[in-house]
Amino acid sequence: YAINISYGDNATIYRNNGGVTGYPFTVGSFFSLTGTNAATTPQAFYYYFYDLTVKSAGCTAVARTAVPVTKPQITVNAAALTSNFNNGNQWYLNGVLIQGATIQTYQPKISGTYRVDVTTAAGCISPSADINFTLPATENPLTDINLVLYPVPTNSVLSVGFELYEKGDLQLSIWNSIGQQVYQNTSSVSVFGKYSSSINTSRMPSGNYVLRIKVGSKNYSKKFMIVKS
Repeated sequence: YAINISYGDNATIYRNNGGVTGYPFTVGSFFSLTGTNAATTPQAFYYYFYDLTVKSAGCTAVARTAVPVTKPQITVNAAALTSNFNNGNQWYLNGVLIQGATIQTYQPKISGTYRVDVTTAAGCISPSADINFTLPATENPLTDINLVLYPVPTNSVLSVGFELYEKGDLQLSIWNSIGQQVYQNTSSVSVFGKYSSSINTSRMPSGNYVLRIKVGSKNYSKKFMIVKS
């Protein structure tokens, strides 16, 4: 801020504090005069103010009550992200706003770092913590490869037959009913056409199992049973 003072040729206002040696002039920690733009003798007494004081405008501050704000949180549900707020959501991917992504549950199209900013009714914006999301592998229809398992239920040997029309790594794995992998075999596909394999299940106990097949970027799965006689 700047204060400009103008006066006629016969100014008669003088300082009354003879011990002052020059700028700055201060009133506590609220106000300070640091200099003048007078062309000559800027330290002369007639450029100083007389009994400078500072007082408030008399306005009383209004008490404010702190409002607690619930921080947004993201819950991962399979291939979807859900905010704990019903409204006011805006989703971001890798720090960039996703146009039109303002619903409570967002279904990512790609893997990346996601967050949600929530705008409250009072206009406050609160961001969630970032969450790293990996898009789960999608299951492709079994008809794509004409997958066949036999005999079902099986006892000691499970025969697997299917057709391959995509080059890449081929992985066969078997998982039990509590999510433990009990078998895995990886090979390379170099020739298109029918594929068959026999898997020894003699050491696997009776129960429900899932055969998973991964060919390149595609995933397939089929349930089967082992019954010991």
